Amino acid sequence: MEAGHQSLSRGRTDRVPGQPSWRQGILRPMANGEVGERLRAAAFAYLDRLRARDGDRISYRDLEAFEFEGQRVSLIQRMRGIRVVSGLEAALSILTTYAARPQDRPYEDTEGLDGYWRYKWRGTDPEGYDNVALRRGMELGKPLVWFVGAARGVYVPHLPGVAGR
Repeated sequence: MEAGHQSLSRGRTDRVPGQPSWRQGILRPMANGEVGERLRAAAFAYLDRLRARDGDRISYRDLEAFEFEGQRVSLIQRMRGIRVVSGLEAALSILTTYAARPQDRPYEDTEGLDGYWRYKWRGTDPEGYDNVALRRGMELGKPLVWFVGAARGVYVPHLPGVAGR
């Protein structure tokens, strides 16, 4: 992996009454690997249902609406390319922004000459929280989803994938 895309804002901080905010940790017990595995399996099953219903193009709204064990857990993070759910040590998903012209994207996610896709990590700090979580997922062989922007607010999920070198 190489450094590549610009740092973006932290995302939403709004809070639904009775629901923990992302700053409080969505699901604290996720340090338990079993819970993290259940979350990944439930997320992949949810995406399979959406694809069966709507085809490969899934709306941002549907990606934000995923629920796990009674808690809303967005599958993507607003204004960030790497989704790390609080309590998980490995990233859940990565996202490539839509641009009518791929060269207008804020970073260069691209297919290499060998046919493997390259995802540029966040900013220039390899020790940044998001980048560490993405690298940790690779080390642990954790499956993740790569959401590729197909239109404004519409994504094509590629799953499950595993980050590699």
